Amino acid sequence: MTRCSLLFAMFILALVGCRETTEPASAIRFTSVVAGSSHACALDASGVAYCWGSDSVAEQGFGPTRTDHAVATKVETNLRFRSLAAAGSRTCGIATDGGWYCWGYAALDNTFPLETPTAFETSRAWTSIAPGPLSHQCGISGGRAFCWGYDKLGSGLTGRLGLGPSVPQPVPTPQEVGSFAAIAVNPGNSCALDAGGRAYCWGILPPSLLEPGSPFTQCSDAGGRSGPQIFSCIFRPAPVLTSLRFTQLFAGICALTASGEAFCAQRGSGADTSFVMRRVFPDEPMRTLAVGDGDPQMCGISAAGRVFCSGLNNWGTLGGGVGTPTPFPETRSVASTLTFTSVAVGSHFACALTSEGEVFCWGRNDHGEIGTLEQLPPCPQNPAFVCALKPVRVEVRG
Repeated sequence: MTRCSLLFAMFILALVGCRETTEPASAIRFTSVVAGSSHACALDASGVAYCWGSDSVAEQGFGPTRTDHAVATKVETNLRFRSLAAAGSRTCGIATDGGWYCWGYAALDNTFPLETPTAFETSRAWTSIAPGPLSHQCGISGGRAFCWGYDKLGSGLTGRLGLGPSVPQPVPTPQEVGSFAAIAVNPGNSCALDAGGRAYCWGILPPSLLEPGSPFTQCSDAGGRSGPQIFSCIFRPAPVLTSLRFTQLFAGICALTASGEAFCAQRGSGADTSFVMRRVFPDEPMRTLAVGDGDPQMCGISAAGRVFCSGLNNWGTLGGGVGTPTPFPETRSVASTLTFTSVAVGSHFACALTSEGEVFCWGRNDHGEIGTLEQLPPCPQNPAFVCALKPVRVEVRG
């Protein structure tokens, strides 16, 4: 080898050595994916948790470094998980022993982050958990629903814990709400399904959503940003006004029937402005849904494995390959020929799991939410940000 050839080979090796290494596409197979506001996590087949995106408050569970990760990286723990859940800047999981573990802003008062997966509630064997984006959470254990945390709104209570109007704050340990099979948590309310698929909700809710005669009361926030505000609150589970029975429940007060019909609590347009359960994604039966706190507003997987998203397409978040925002919310199919099985939605991005166990993400990439080291193009509406207008495969750190 000539001296020039040797120097060139050394140069190439140096470049390769400086680049972060990732596993080949076939090395890791994921079984589920979840998303918080600016981070996402996934489980592999052995129950190992991986996260990517923002780690500003330890929502990825990598310890005190607080370093954003542009690719999926193993969480710092020896625990193995059955399932994961994420909301806001917190991530939680049910470990193989049934215990509930969390990291990120998961403490009751959100005053400090849990830097690695920490025992959150391990006195019961949990089958379903719903960490809220704020300061309350609920879960299912032994066919019973439990909630705890803070129920305060300014100087008053909201009822979102479902424990009555005179509960001391905070509620530090799980308290039983009732017998339920599934549960979901939103910032101001909680909802659940009973064993027969009937939906119940409690907390801050529009009276038109629940059956007539539901015991609403007025609750107020004297310190609201826009001055004093009055809300309708209900402090115990009350049935949703619908004859439908559901098999799956999601945040945002959304649910699926056994035949795949998707419904969400929405206000009507035109002459009918009541807030009731209305059909969404009406053109195809759906397999699962995910609701976010930004754009896209909602995504779903059809029975055929296609992804559909609804929203304003800010930052290309509808995944259709077009970066132009829409003046009104639209539903579009994500530009991919892959078959997907589940989907997760963040504040300005979304991710979906394929039938082959790979995760793909799209939307705005502020902190590595898209999960790739490849150079993404500037967002069409603001070149100060970069966006993935179509699904991009999440890379896994080797």
